[in-house]
Amino acid sequence: MAVILSVIAGPNVGTVFNFQKHDTFILGRSRGCHLRLPEDSYISRNHFLIEVHPPVCRILDLGSRNGTLVGRRRIHEPTNLQDGDEISVGKTVLKVTITENDDPESVFLEVQRAQMEADWRGGNRHPAERYINQIPPEFDAEMISLEIIQREYDLRKQAKESPRQSDFIKRFPQYAALLKLSLPKDDSTDDIPKRPNLFPEAPGFEILARVGAGSMGTVYRARRLNDQTEVALKFLNSSAVPNNHALRRFYREGRILSRLTHPNIVQYHDLSQANNQPFLIMEWVDGVDLATKVRKQGPLKLEVALRYVIDALQGIHYAHERGYVHRDLKPSNLIVGNTPTGEIVKIADFGLARSFDEEQSQLTLTGVTAGTPAFMAPEQIHDFRNVRPISDQHSLAATLFYLLTGTPPFSASSSGLLYAKILDETRPNVHEFRQDIPESFSPILNCAMARDPADRYQNCEVFRQVLLKYLTEKVI
Repeated sequence: MAVILSVIAGPNVGTVFNFQKHDTFILGRSRGCHLRLPEDSYISRNHFLIEVHPPVCRILDLGSRNGTLVGRRRIHEPTNLQDGDEISVGKTVLKVTITENDDPESVFLEVQRAQMEADWRGGNRHPAERYINQIPPEFDAEMISLEIIQREYDLRKQAKESPRQSDFIKRFPQYAALLKLSLPKDDSTDDIPKRPNLFPEAPGFEILARVGAGSMGTVYRARRLNDQTEVALKFLNSSAVPNNHALRRFYREGRILSRLTHPNIVQYHDLSQANNQPFLIMEWVDGVDLATKVRKQGPLKLEVALRYVIDALQGIHYAHERGYVHRDLKPSNLIVGNTPTGEIVKIADFGLARSFDEEQSQLTLTGVTAGTPAFMAPEQIHDFRNVRPISDQHSLAATLFYLLTGTPPFSASSSGLLYAKILDETRPNVHEFRQDIPESFSPILNCAMARDPADRYQNCEVFRQVLLKYLTEKVI
């Protein structure tokens, strides 16, 4: 968490103060002030004090002669400051930026954005390259660079210029694909109303049907025209396109999938866009997700459920070996595909996945818990950013419980009560839900769902081997 004060007008324009812990800040004319303005006679010797305790930030006028304005209102008592507030005294204006993200990358980015705005307000219109060159080598340069480029684009728009996407692509060719998605086209006609279509446009593809949708994206079955191959197209929902976090998360899913080639993971083909709407081109899996299968058919036979989860464990262990944790494994993200040799389970939706080996230099999810609560491991509730591969094991064990019983291990009337159960309650015994499931199987499942990650199997491959052994020795 951080509070950033940037001087956007006055003799010290361009100065930025960054607070990440409990501190105070005084503006005035006296020598002891943090921001000293001895030449401005409007300002008192000690004009105002700001107490910072991120993310809380409070301002107190120190009995100044001419007062302190927050926005257009003169303050007379301690006042809480909000993100975006502007403080005016004499010729000086400070802008308040409050970020609740506490990882070093997010703080660095917000400081750079504040510095850039302060510089431009003061007439020092430095290009994005100046700020990009200051990115520490251990940080995610791509993510931060794109935010800084976007900031320059927005500042140019505010200055009534006509920034062009093509100009930024020439300056930053290494980010061409992302800039085509995040910046408006040069010939953008967004203000011209368009006739709604049943399906989105996808040049080179014939969209056949809409097959699923979520808060972030919608999936369509399509045919690639150059070779008649059926594919899945996943479009980022139009409501999420202006959101840079959503766009990066969408692009990240494609980038991760492009590095994962395994029979039990939906295969990625390419990333494209049409009418400023990005979409992923992926393998079409002719089948149904496990949530739908259970909803239509009811709980599965033990042998069938074990085979499905053993398939999924193979795929996720492969992803773990390459440094990625899924973070949202659940029945609806496991697709049962039909092949000439039989059924196969494929893992889909890596939208929340991340590299766990570089956790301090990856995107966060706006500082909130994310994932699907019913299948979530306890440690995800405590600290979603730093989830490790062992959490995926818990989620697949909870999925196996669902496949066998038709219900998640825990349920409640609210997410708060559900979180409390996941954190505190003893794992349920699957045999109590289904008498035909041998009692000897419950300890296996409960080990993988243990509250303490240290009590689970060493990794997903060990869990898979245990299930495989049980399948061959006890079930078949």
